[in-house]
Amino acid sequence: MFHTNSMFKPWPLGISFNVGYYWVKRENTDSYKYQNFYAATAQGSSPDTMMTGFNVKNGTLKSEKVQSIHADLVCDKDGEERLLICCYYRPQNFDKSKLGLFILNPNFSKYDFVYKLVITPKPGLFPIRK
Repeated sequence: MFHTNSMFKPWPLGISFNVGYYWVKRENTDSYKYQNFYAATAQGSSPDTMMTGFNVKNGTLKSEKVQSIHADLVCDKDGEERLLICCYYRPQNFDKSKLGLFILNPNFSKYDFVYKLVITPKPGLFPIRK
């Protein structure tokens, strides 16, 4: 749907896009390596120039903190990795007719239209070195 730069300012479709990545790797039963990376279309005019950065580049977390982020991030064995991907669609002077929504009336709050997915990443992709 968003194969052009329509998710960037001035947001012609009335929606901007944010994504957050939460990576964990279990070191032992109560210690995880942790990274939190984000990207947003609030700045920039294309994927190459969009706002990106780390909230946490190289951190560690206790098991209960990992559980509080998302239950599916908790790993079963040492060395196992998980990645939570959170996609946020944010209204920017949203007009539902711009997307052809005439029956559906999306109810945006701060971060409505949130999609979350937990995967096991390909070994070696994380931690991100930037």
